[in-house]
Amino acid sequence: MTTKLKNVDKELKLEFSLLTEDFWDFKNNDTKELTHSIHNYPAVMVYPISRNILNIVKKYQPIDSLLDPFMGSGTVLLEGLLAGCSRIYGNDLNPLAHKISKAKTTIITENLVESFKVFEHTLQDNYSLYEVVLNDVDNYIFEQGYDITAKTSQKNDWGANASSILNRFLLDASCDLQIPDIPNLGFWFVPKCILELQIIRNTIMQTLNGDIRDYFMLAFSETTRLVSNRRNGEFKMYRMPAERVLKHKPDVKSTFINIIQQNISKMTQLVERTATLSSHNIHLSFDDARLLSQVPENSIDIVITSPPYGDSRTTVAYGQFSRVSLQWCDYD
Repeated sequence: MTTKLKNVDKELKLEFSLLTEDFWDFKNNDTKELTHSIHNYPAVMVYPISRNILNIVKKYQPIDSLLDPFMGSGTVLLEGLLAGCSRIYGNDLNPLAHKISKAKTTIITENLVESFKVFEHTLQDNYSLYEVVLNDVDNYIFEQGYDITAKTSQKNDWGANASSILNRFLLDASCDLQIPDIPNLGFWFVPKCILELQIIRNTIMQTLNGDIRDYFMLAFSETTRLVSNRRNGEFKMYRMPAERVLKHKPDVKSTFINIIQQNISKMTQLVERTATLSSHNIHLSFDDARLLSQVPENSIDIVITSPPYGDSRTTVAYGQFSRVSLQWCDYD
């Protein structure tokens, strides 16, 4: 049975009123520690905000359960875990938010370094296996007369039909690689990049399982964004100019390897930081935030959240930012 907490509003109001004006700036803080930065996400609440709120409130009453009804990439959830909350609830309608939050807060005690060594060896073998098609694909697209800079509205163009064009090329080359049917795939990716991404995805699915596979897939998700034709530094989907698309030759494998190596280091730090913490349960839900039907009544000690910022036409484009990752990673 949940213990009813006492009212400490006056004490908290006084405590917060005594904070200096620049207390919440955190401009000199490292906001990427632990698994907080394993995947980019729009409009993230920097973790020192929730960490300091939890530290202040815990001075006046215990916090056993925490809720973030708009969890996004799970910043608040991870801070609840680090603060020793035993029951943590997160809710969001974006499937990518769920994948990031789960990976960010799932403590993987298995040897990630060894898993990565096996994976990297297999990945190199797969790149060698598909070396011929990787070397030939750009010439094939050029010789067939496809314009990789064309807009998707043009009939029978590369942008809208990249999947079928590449699968025909692979079939003719007697290659078993299969490109997923993603709408407008060629508008957002150059030909060789698409083949490389599928090789990496296949290798993850072939060599890894469970939480480790999920953790690697998050690195793959981030890779799809970084090697795409999207303009960097924006959450909304704008393609780079045509002249840049023609010159765009991303190093897909190195981009992925660098991300996963960084993420493995972050998970190692999280395992060390949480070694002495008591057990915890994290519950994630896809729910209407007005109902939160999967959160038990009268069960939450504290709610910390940063609500979403409207629709993509006027502000943060959560859907646009997530779309390519959801499609490449086959998330619902």
